[in-house]
Amino acid sequence: LNSNHTEVCIEAAKAGKHILVEKPLCENIRQAEEIEKAVELIQESEEILIFSRGLSTNVADELMKKLQLFRKPVSLHDDSKYMAYYARFVNEKSLIIVLSLSGETVEILNALNIAKGQNPKILSLTVNANTSLTNLSDISLIGYKSSLEVNYFDLDVHSRLSLSILSRVLIDAYSIYTLKQ
Repeated sequence: LNSNHTEVCIEAAKAGKHILVEKPLCENIRQAEEIEKAVELIQESEEILIFSRGLSTNVADELMKKLQLFRKPVSLHDDSKYMAYYARFVNEKSLIIVLSLSGETVEILNALNIAKGQNPKILSLTVNANTSLTNLSDISLIGYKSSLEVNYFDLDVHSRLSLSILSRVLIDAYSIYTLKQ
């Protein structure tokens, strides 16, 4: 990773400039290994459930449709009661993919706690490494979220770009994996 890009990008962000920088898919070998493990979970699962809430559901919907193109059985649940209901029926061959910026979305955590009793695999896409979600997850892909983002509303309208990038990296890696098979 070229550290010169980091410094220039931070300075540009502080100056309020728009930034587009293409970098490697991950910063280190540990992150690459996590992506590889996530791809293996997708391949090995007999069913995939995606849990999300709010604006993260837009990213989750795209992820679901792309996984369905690979003929994976995928369902998306963004309602707390449906998440809790379907969490009761997962098993050790199920994969739950969770998209949550904060990693502390109560409705998702409640459903995962129900699901844990049936031993599904849990893959989280989030921007916070030390959360209740990552503690419940078998694998967590952690994206970057700038602390410079300003939210002028009393609503959760933060950018989901980091979740979108994680989703894209996951699908690209899965696509490469399937081409090698």
